Amino acid sequence: MKLAYVALDGRSFAAVRHEDHYIDLSRTSFNWTGSLGDLIRQGPDALAQAKSAAQTTDSSALVSVEAVDHLLLTEPRTITCVGSNYAAHIRERGKDLPKEPSCFMRSLASLVPHRQALELPANSVEFDYEVELAIVVGRAGRCIPIDQALDYVAGYTLMNDGSVRDFQSRYYNVTLGKNFPNSGALGPEMVTADELPPGANGLRIRTWVNGETAQDSSTSDLIFDVPMLVSLVSHTVGLRPGDIIATGTPSGVAAGQTPPRWLKAGDQVEMEIEGVTRLSNPVVNAPKAIAPYSRSDYAPKA
Repeated sequence: MKLAYVALDGRSFAAVRHEDHYIDLSRTSFNWTGSLGDLIRQGPDALAQAKSAAQTTDSSALVSVEAVDHLLLTEPRTITCVGSNYAAHIRERGKDLPKEPSCFMRSLASLVPHRQALELPANSVEFDYEVELAIVVGRAGRCIPIDQALDYVAGYTLMNDGSVRDFQSRYYNVTLGKNFPNSGALGPEMVTADELPPGANGLRIRTWVNGETAQDSSTSDLIFDVPMLVSLVSHTVGLRPGDIIATGTPSGVAAGQTPPRWLKAGDQVEMEIEGVTRLSNPVVNAPKAIAPYSRSDYAPKA
């Protein structure tokens, strides 16, 4: 089952994908009027009810996929991101394979939904794309063993973990370069875990920039797999329904090319993960800065 959270005619609703339509769950026998995040927090039984209702509804609940505006799928309390997790991507950056996962946090304010614009920051010239398989947590939990971790996964979606590389390389961590407003994207649909191979392994994952292939890999190239990452997060920040764990990006990013092909205003970025969803966003210039950024202004005081 593929789920989305969309808006139409001033009303937002959770929906199930059916060919080129969405089934409005508020107009089915399930009569679900909450958000998709609320539905996920209700647990597996609620998802099963939504699936059953969608299978038995009539055409009165259908709306065209093209007619809706997509909203961010969930309202996660935490978005945990994993860096340097595809072997080929690490090699293209000239780095050694990691011995342990490298993690950072991302804010919801840094993400936009499907079809909304990514913003090239006014104070950066190194804006990059990163297609990532994103885990949607389905159950609360702490200190979960690896062999039970998949029981806590509701499904999977797609994240463009957009990176402002010139800022990412500064200040001794990547956090600032990963959290510019509207620099990444999430969605537009979540597929439930039962629709995919265990741990979403072996799925083709791709990016196109202006129609030209930029990234083309497989989730089988992950160094730290889905069960390991879910277990790790459970031992640290904890698991809560609706939270997101982004699993890292494959090779082909702009920073790995010679010369780098940074995103610019007017570009169109499309991403797809086999069996999961396809995400598309234009790139625009962010509003002009009130004051230009000068790195020297943030040097230590004498």
